Amino acid sequence: YADRRHLRKWKLMMEVEHITARAIKSKLVDMDVLVDNDSLQEEEQRKKGVDQAAQWLDLEWQNLVNVLVPWVEPYAIRYREQAKNATDNNHDSFRDVFDLIQQHEDALFDFLLLEQQEAAVNGSSSSAGGGGGGGIPALERYIADFGSCEHPLLSSSAFEC
Repeated sequence: YADRRHLRKWKLMMEVEHITARAIKSKLVDMDVLVDNDSLQEEEQRKKGVDQAAQWLDLEWQNLVNVLVPWVEPYAIRYREQAKNATDNNHDSFRDVFDLIQQHEDALFDFLLLEQQEAAVNGSSSSAGGGGGGGIPALERYIADFGSCEHPLLSSSAFEC
């Protein structure tokens, strides 16, 4: 990310993405839904994400947050509904995946909303620091919950810590 004052925040968002991708892949491989060596599809998804992120790298932090809030919100809503439906319809094998995706998107959305709120209260320039304020705790909670190799979703043979 171009604005070094917010590099820690950007890195935490990317860590949330990486943890989630590895956990989902691990679970789907274990369920025989995804073949572990499906590198073409994985490379296509990675390229899509890199291309999308490249569009945001040069945005000023508050502009980036303001772009991402409405971009993430429909996903957060959709994934909450999918997680609820998986639970309501007793899709046990996929419930963990849906829950993880929902918690991932909620962590990102909460982070972005808190960043927006902090900027509104303190002014855009006041949220310039990359310290522990704003939405960072939302990302750190997710990383603490899901970033360990001890987590059940990350303990399969397909997952490499």
